[in-house]
Amino acid sequence: MRRFTVAIFGLAVLFVTAGCAKQATTTAPASGSAAATPAPLPARHDVDFNFSDVAITTSGAPLLRLGFTAHNISKDPIQCDASEFSVALSDGSVIQADQSAENKCSRDMIDPGATANVLVFFDMKPGYTGPVTLSMSANDAIVGKGTAQVK
Repeated sequence: MRRFTVAIFGLAVLFVTAGCAKQATTTAPASGSAAATPAPLPARHDVDFNFSDVAITTSGAPLLRLGFTAHNISKDPIQCDASEFSVALSDGSVIQADQSAENKCSRDMIDPGATANVLVFFDMKPGYTGPVTLSMSANDAIVGKGTAQVK
């Protein structure tokens, strides 16, 4: 009987140890892991957009031209640079502004209450039509969003 009790106790210890070892191997990947996904940027509403020009080139590679005004409604100045803009397509893909294009902003810094005229270009997917959501980022946050239709 004593051997039976020791055997049962030994099996119980084996199962507990195996269970703990199994749990230890199912931890989340380290933050430096290639599988880690960056956290989305926080969003604020500091800039309003008013689109005046939405067009895609029909010759050569598709290039989206967005012309709009950016009105700073925050209490802080906001830098206006093409590197701050991206568009999200309806399929969830995000495209950064084409840095080699002739992007323009009438002001380098948009003061509180001021408006800048902006022209930004994006390399598009061939044949894309539908909504594009323009985002402007500053200081590791999305400070403005607006949606336009590509026809």
